[in-house]
Amino acid sequence: MLSYFNFLVGIALMLLGIRSLRTGSDRVFGARFRQLLRGATKGSVRALLAGFLVSILAPSSTAVALLAVEAVNAGYVALQQMLALMLGANIGFTITVQLLAFKFYIYNAVFIAVGAPLYLFSRRQSVRGAGQALLGIGFLLLAIEMLSLAVAPCKDSAEIREMLRVLENHPLGLVAFALALQVGLQSSTTVIGIAIALCAQQVLTLSAAVAMVLGANVGIAVTALIAGYTRTETRRMAIGNLLFKLTGAVVCLPLLPWLIRVLQPLSPLGDTQLVANADTLF
Repeated sequence: MLSYFNFLVGIALMLLGIRSLRTGSDRVFGARFRQLLRGATKGSVRALLAGFLVSILAPSSTAVALLAVEAVNAGYVALQQMLALMLGANIGFTITVQLLAFKFYIYNAVFIAVGAPLYLFSRRQSVRGAGQALLGIGFLLLAIEMLSLAVAPCKDSAEIREMLRVLENHPLGLVAFALALQVGLQSSTTVIGIAIALCAQQVLTLSAAVAMVLGANVGIAVTALIAGYTRTETRRMAIGNLLFKLTGAVVCLPLLPWLIRVLQPLSPLGDTQLVANADTLF
């Protein structure tokens, strides 16, 4: 019972970490987010780079989707550039996942110890924002450690092993599950973090964890569609992004065994790094 409670606490802590990182980044950079978006009007390559930078400064698919909708509605970013920006943002989101996979979580106390006093005692908004961002990273790393410990007993449960065996034989179901989880939690990093934790404890196989990565990435596009559905231009942007993700998932899903074989030599740290690399490759 305690492990289930710790699992839920781990998810809550990861969501809190993402929120703290996003809010702290916004305090540090403020209006520069929108300046980056305005600079994206000068070509698709610049839009791609702007999306990459925005996703690092505000590592939340929901936040980037809302910024994209705001930019299109304001009329200072064209549809083509905004699609390129969303693609750049998708690449940027993989940075956070790579941090989780590189076992940086053992250093969570360092980020929290440095970030807490900056956030609590500084009077300058930019310094408080930097402290809040460091706290967010610390919470993220602590969350992945908690999730790994919480799911460890699952591999000894016959019922859970049987349920996962059924899911592993139906990767499309795992993709749909991860998609729904991403839309519900509004965080692809959390969903992929859960997959990494389950894989690290050998509760999920590699192919099942990578299938969850595909579902989480499609879920990002669904979130953007929900955010931009009300207006024609933003709906076109979101549908274009969704079609791009769906096409990628349809291509990758039947190739999962081959993709895993290709990524194994590129993942010397083991299964968790392979899951993160699958996210980056996608």
